[in-house]
Amino acid sequence: MLKKFLIPVLFALFIATFTLPAAHAAPPDDSDDAARQSIREGNERFARGRYEEAVESYRKALAGPAESGATARYNIGVCLYELGRAREAVAAYREAVRARRGKYAKASYALGVALEDLGEWAGAEAAYREAVGAAGGRSTEAHYRLGLLAARAGANERAAALFKRALEISGDRFPTARNNLGVMLALAGRHREAEREFAAALAQERGAYEDARRNLALCRSLLLRQGVTEEVGRLALTAGPPR
Repeated sequence: MLKKFLIPVLFALFIATFTLPAAHAAPPDDSDDAARQSIREGNERFARGRYEEAVESYRKALAGPAESGATARYNIGVCLYELGRAREAVAAYREAVRARRGKYAKASYALGVALEDLGEWAGAEAAYREAVGAAGGRSTEAHYRLGLLAARAGANERAAALFKRALEISGDRFPTARNNLGVMLALAGRHREAEREFAAALAQERGAYEDARRNLALCRSLLLRQGVTEEVGRLALTAGPPR
């Protein structure tokens, strides 16, 4: 019964939501006009969905200053990922991370997503942990993905802690992490706590969250059954025949 709880993966769009902002601005300290222009040109092409052409533009910035080169490598990785070339995207993200000596949280996070797509779970976990470190411990999306990996491995207590941390960093504005925290609590038999999380996730989305709705209904069904069992346990048998 508990296996019916739904854990949304989400973040399939985080390559756009969380990682692309770096592709929309050249580094502020970049004095190389040619590199900056190439990045701007690549951004324009990317915005139009012309990913192959965007890659060509970004490649022109690779010979520029180190900061521009790191941004360009990261942006190339985003384009390759959008083109379905995850293996090549992995190489580009790794180059971007190396260019910033391991301090490129968005690139490390994107690397983790691409490695997950390739089924390389250990590598993905390492990349997400690197993203957390590069972000000073405050990477909402990396904590969330680490929670999903932990849940996948059956480490439910660790997954719950990671989802809770993602919630804390987000300022409690992450209903999907709240729903998934509820799933981990339900799997641990803590149904009353899980019920509160599902209800809160549903409320945050103003009722438009089908997974949370289904999880809440299932959780309340289990709580009802538990209540019936408890009441049955209080019934007393009559020792002798009726008088």
